[in-house]
Amino acid sequence: MVSSIPLPSRQQLDLLLSRANAKYQLIALLMMDAGLRVTEVVRLQVKHVRPMEQLLVVFSLKKRAHSKDKFRKVPITSRIIEAYANYRRRAKGVDWNDPEAFLFRLRIRAASFTFLVSRSTGGL
Repeated sequence: MVSSIPLPSRQQLDLLLSRANAKYQLIALLMMDAGLRVTEVVRLQVKHVRPMEQLLVVFSLKKRAHSKDKFRKVPITSRIIEAYANYRRRAKGVDWNDPEAFLFRLRIRAASFTFLVSRSTGGL
């Protein structure tokens, strides 16, 4: 038997967002407001974010038989644009002049080792 899990209220989500740092606030908004999957968020590059056009160009891993496009355009909210601007001001380690740079560096912990996944260093 599956029990239902109560969803957080809008006020609870807003409280969590207000306490998150710039990076995690942007990640959460990308998933909540734009509907991105985790895999899509971690693959975002500088060139994919177009705040002036109010959209993201997202690389989709989902296989679509009817389409050869691996990219889709996703509209973004003003909350995402504001969080993105805040993240750009605060983020360290992102080369904003390099369109191929990834927005987020991903840390994976396995056993007693910590791997820092970054395309610039070859990743895993």
